[in-house]
Amino acid sequence: MKTKLYFPFCLLLFASLFIQSCQSESKAKEQHLFIEYFVRYLETERELKANATFLKGDTLQTAKPKTFLGGIQFQGNDMVLKNVSNDVARYTLIQNGVNFYQPLTFNYLDDDGAAQDFSIAMGKPGPFQFYKNRIVKKEGIQMLIENGDLTEDESLVVFFTDKDYKAAILNLRGPHQGNEYYFTPNQVTGLTPGLNEVYLVKKKHLVQKSEKQTVVADIEFYTNPGKVEILE
Repeated sequence: MKTKLYFPFCLLLFASLFIQSCQSESKAKEQHLFIEYFVRYLETERELKANATFLKGDTLQTAKPKTFLGGIQFQGNDMVLKNVSNDVARYTLIQNGVNFYQPLTFNYLDDDGAAQDFSIAMGKPGPFQFYKNRIVKKEGIQMLIENGDLTEDESLVVFFTDKDYKAAILNLRGPHQGNEYYFTPNQVTGLTPGLNEVYLVKKKHLVQKSEKQTVVADIEFYTNPGKVEILE
């Protein structure tokens, strides 16, 4: 009786071990997906540019370019696949004469035919102005920016360019509440006196990680330029 029971038990044990082995191999072969989304908007040109890059591998250092049969869509429009190099295949889309609308959404069908999408949003900075329409370096800078709030994952860069095209920048990281900004005299020592062109770049940087994928997403919004007189 024991012999009769032993044989079926061995078969069940063997089958169980075989299934576990196959599952382990399947998990070992499942590689991580690294995704990078980038959106840039130029307010003066009303140009919206979007990039999407996919890599798949055990680590970011060893990952290889990944493409999808149905391609990638941005805001419902097909992106163009460009082989930048042997290590990078990038989907790109440029739209001219458009407004900055959101949320900004990328979507595609994965290898299993399942719909995947990713949305990112950022409030656009409004018009800006300086206190008394000038800057006195020894007093620092007071400025107003409409829609000036910054979340923790957002930042603001103020670009100055003098008549000789010498550039200087001021950086602010969120969080920040309100439309008023102030830079101390020590922060503005690099500014060149005289008439300067100035514009803002608002940025958002997101990182989302899961067991199967890592998504890095960035938005950059370049405002219309203005002019300001800088005094010592």
